[in-house]
Amino acid sequence: MLIVGLQQLSRAAVRARRLASHLCSATMATTDCPSSPVANGDTPTAAIVIIGDEILKGHTVDTNSAFLARKLRKLGVSVQRITVIPDVQEVISKEVALLSPQYTHVITSGGIGPTHDDVTFESIAKAFQEELHPHPELSRLVKEFFGTVDKDSAAMKLAMVPQSAKLNYGTDPQTGKVLRYPLVSVHNVYIFPGIPSLLERAFNGLEHLFVSSGTTFHTREVFVDADEAEIAPVLTRLQGVWGRMVALGSYPNWLSNYHRVRLVLDSNSTEEVEKARAQLLDALPEGSVVPLVTDPVSIATAEVYSLSNNGSPLGDKVKSAFKPSRQRWICIPLKNSVWVSTEAKTAQLCSICSTLRLNGANGEVSTRHNKKIRPGADLCGGQHPSGAQ
Repeated sequence: MLIVGLQQLSRAAVRARRLASHLCSATMATTDCPSSPVANGDTPTAAIVIIGDEILKGHTVDTNSAFLARKLRKLGVSVQRITVIPDVQEVISKEVALLSPQYTHVITSGGIGPTHDDVTFESIAKAFQEELHPHPELSRLVKEFFGTVDKDSAAMKLAMVPQSAKLNYGTDPQTGKVLRYPLVSVHNVYIFPGIPSLLERAFNGLEHLFVSSGTTFHTREVFVDADEAEIAPVLTRLQGVWGRMVALGSYPNWLSNYHRVRLVLDSNSTEEVEKARAQLLDALPEGSVVPLVTDPVSIATAEVYSLSNNGSPLGDKVKSAFKPSRQRWICIPLKNSVWVSTEAKTAQLCSICSTLRLNGANGEVSTRHNKKIRPGADLCGGQHPSGAQ
């Protein structure tokens, strides 16, 4: 009886949510529907809808959702849902109608174009109970891009958008110029192209639409050389203590010979995430935490110079490696290009100075101390390489 009761309760909850979605959709035909309590919190939220049969069939790998999730997080937006759906009008319209009232932003990707399976615009119009109409500005852009086109042509499908559609012109972050083609949005739904390069360019130029005022996510990582099962009780206990202030993720790594689990702490409070990290380090088994550096290149220069000055035997060897080499370099322009060779290589290339001159050597030789031998002197400074004549 309890199981039956839970099933009935679950179905009732689903029906209530769908009813709220449809009521909200009807209201949005004339005015924006207020966001759900989730969206009204301190942190703006987002749902990403990837549209395309090619994704579901495995013909194409979805990279757009990962790009959008990373970008939105940096802007202070919490991505709480990612879905992949087919190019089916009924499915798209239902998904958008369901998600729009629940999240601050809904971002769709794909289904924009002149072909029969590009149905995103009409699907979103249906979600908000609106009609499609030819937008004057989009019509002009289509004619400009494709040349003179008939109003019933396939190309003009790109200009047919929902009645309340808004055009958002982005700015190229590299040039500072306004992007030529706008992004269409309907209420809180932003309709991006499916081609990754176009989506990324459009989003980078429109970040201001999504940037959150005052919300910043903070992440800390801890690498553990212990089995996930061994530390699971610790993680469960700490997550219960932190509640929703700090999120803790555990990600095993079967390929690394340095660590076995990567623990990720997330919070929108620096103080909370640092406090949680300290508690986590104290609670983990002694000696299990490893000091893994995930981006060694960024700190390599500082680390190497620090090592060279610490007075250790290894540091002295590193320091000696910094001393400039006395090896000479000779520039030989051959066939409109410049060849650079060391003295050792000179013996293989040309053997003697006279041959170097015949090959167009520049008459100078310099060391890494920038000392130069006068033009016209022996190109190797009278110090012929071993084996040269």
